[in-house]
Amino acid sequence: MEKIKSLVTRASVSRAVNMAGNISGRRLVSSLLMGLMITGAACTSIETRDEVSAQNLEDYDLTQTDMHGLKEAEGAYITFAEGPCFGACPVYEMLITPDDRYYVYPERFTHREQPYSGELPRGSFNKIHDLTVREPYRSLKADYTPDSGNCGAAATDMPSAKFSIQTPAATRSMDVYWGCSTARGEVRDFFSQLKTILEVSRTVYEKPGR
Repeated sequence: MEKIKSLVTRASVSRAVNMAGNISGRRLVSSLLMGLMITGAACTSIETRDEVSAQNLEDYDLTQTDMHGLKEAEGAYITFAEGPCFGACPVYEMLITPDDRYYVYPERFTHREQPYSGELPRGSFNKIHDLTVREPYRSLKADYTPDSGNCGAAATDMPSAKFSIQTPAATRSMDVYWGCSTARGEVRDFFSQLKTILEVSRTVYEKPGR
């Protein structure tokens, strides 16, 4: 999703502080730079040190910091993205932080044009982490795309999805093209559960104000 990552230049977090232009913006970016204290083994929950206040998040201008900048600031994160199809499939990238905050960078066929953020139910980050480390999903391959050798027969013009998680306890990514004949069963079940936890029907698909 290079186009999404280039919504703005790859501004450093220090540049974001300068562009924030107000005390509350500086407080937020400073709190992000403090990082997140994360403990636990692969099958344990991820814990956060601090939660960012809703007021400060309102002051944080996403248009001044791209996905790359947020990843660098957070250290631990989850990403989820859906790609284009021959039709009106939503195209966007989403980043989730350990404090259950989400950031959406829309590209097309979404109800918002500019990046935005919001909150998921408490514990959502942990639920996704736990989903990735338990069977049968732990054994799924990382790549189900036509060039991967794991695709089988492939239908054309289907959408795609990407997922990644980066924490001290778990590092994993998955890239799926839904036209692959092998992208069925447990693969679909994993992404279905993932989208349920992320509440994409509300956080991405639903029109604002409903």
